[in-house]
Amino acid sequence: MVSELTILKLQVVAAIFMGYDYFISSKIKDRLDEWAKNRIHDIQIQSNDAIKAQVQVLKHNLRTYVIAFAVMVAGAISLRFVAVFEQDQRTVLIAIAFGLMSVVLMLGAFKTVLDRLVIEGLAPMVIPLGARALAAYLLFTSKGVIAGIGMIFLLASFWARYANATGS
Repeated sequence: MVSELTILKLQVVAAIFMGYDYFISSKIKDRLDEWAKNRIHDIQIQSNDAIKAQVQVLKHNLRTYVIAFAVMVAGAISLRFVAVFEQDQRTVLIAIAFGLMSVVLMLGAFKTVLDRLVIEGLAPMVIPLGARALAAYLLFTSKGVIAGIGMIFLLASFWARYANATGS
């Protein structure tokens, strides 16, 4: 549960960021917005570089993904052969061999895909993609970057209030 005081603090910070331009001159507001836009643009560039690096990792390991997928398909096909050979008692050992081979192939391929694709390729992209999405939102808000940050704080307070209301 998120405390009501924390939710109130989030809403106060959101109000300050979203309404700051009412209390300062337009000249200062323009300077602050330009400074914030430059900082967010730098974050966007860093995120783009991190995403490009991870895409290169994915491209580098593409052969491994294709081989792992082919092995997984081979395991599934060999698992289908188990039913063919289990009908006759003389070929039960062949069915057991196909079954074991299928399990080993599929588990090995799954571990390869999990290690290479998810852990090394996709998981490191989560934070840069999130930062990229936030930067894109902040750079294209019509009220400016600082007011956009206030909107994010307001959304966080709504999320916290929802979490309290649903008990999640």
